[in-house]
Amino acid sequence: MAQDDTLNTYYRALLGQDGFTQIDTQHIGYQPPWFQYHDGGGQNVFTPDGSKYVDFDAWNGIRIFDFDRCNGLLSNPILIEFPQHWSFGAGAAVSPNSRFLYVSSSSWIVQYDLNAPDIAASADTVVLWQGPYPKFANMNLMMDGKIYIMPFSWTHYGHYIRYPNRKGKACEVVLGGVYFPNENFATMPHFPNYRLGPLEGSGCDSLGLLNHPLAWWRWDKADTSALNIVFTDNSTYNPDTWHWDFGDGQMSADTSPVHLYALPGTYHVCMTVCNANGCDTMCRDIEIKTISTGEPESEGQAMLLYPNPAFEAVSVQYPGARPSARFSLINVLGQTVYAAPLKSAESTISLEGIAPGIYWAVLTDEGKRLAVATLCVARE
Repeated sequence: MAQDDTLNTYYRALLGQDGFTQIDTQHIGYQPPWFQYHDGGGQNVFTPDGSKYVDFDAWNGIRIFDFDRCNGLLSNPILIEFPQHWSFGAGAAVSPNSRFLYVSSSSWIVQYDLNAPDIAASADTVVLWQGPYPKFANMNLMMDGKIYIMPFSWTHYGHYIRYPNRKGKACEVVLGGVYFPNENFATMPHFPNYRLGPLEGSGCDSLGLLNHPLAWWRWDKADTSALNIVFTDNSTYNPDTWHWDFGDGQMSADTSPVHLYALPGTYHVCMTVCNANGCDTMCRDIEIKTISTGEPESEGQAMLLYPNPAFEAVSVQYPGARPSARFSLINVLGQTVYAAPLKSAESTISLEGIAPGIYWAVLTDEGKRLAVATLCVARE
């Protein structure tokens, strides 16, 4: 599928074993006025299940269509005006479960619920740009189930959405969470959905295959408690049941459960997914470590660390910090590897001599813990 950049014209071509055939044109949906023939950057994407096609640019808004995988035709157009009409840093991506559409316009990212009766009314701003991070441009859903967001400036850093299947800010947009060895500017690789799978029961499916599920999952720490783990299902080919064995005698039938382990250690975790055509299992060992810092006390203010991952140095921001405040880095064994006064509300701290790894950054004042955050130290 491809769209004319000034008209409501869509071109479709069927890719077969002998190349492209059936190159046709369809006129449908919103026709912009002659004075608004501007494509202010954006993306056109399919939902992962292949049922919808999204055409987005910041000038003309969001056009959402139903898509027929059998004949390639669009239908039932929906137009949603986008509040920021001019932006070349614009992109679109859809969550793995095909429910949530994310669109960016350089300084914000908005989530829409494609299952809502009124999609436009479901708009929820999940993050606003803030420096020193780069602004937003194109987005893409990748195989780990996260949506990656490329920058709209020359930079080593990008962003990602950790849990795009979650509604609202629970999706967790991580600003500056991706480091690139080379500077990038508004780039995004094309990544076809190789695991869409066959359209079972369709008369135009000439291969006669069935969707045999393929199990795949990842795990993350849920919060500052190292024993609370989020398991995210990234399976493909239409599974409809899930069975988790967490390796500690506990089970779950949830799609993407959160599990609290009683003790640190190494656990053999297995997930089995099934549908009417079969089952598949993926197992792996996960090592869970804890630290001795305990649950931090907080006065309700957040400590900002950037860049993160950090290399030679990290900047620390904490509003209202006093000269008596101290900044510490604690490794996964509970050992303090760095401690020094935080000289002002914004300070730059050298990481020379700090080994690569994950650390707790802890801010204290007269023995009271004010804030805690996670810092990743890396080396080029």
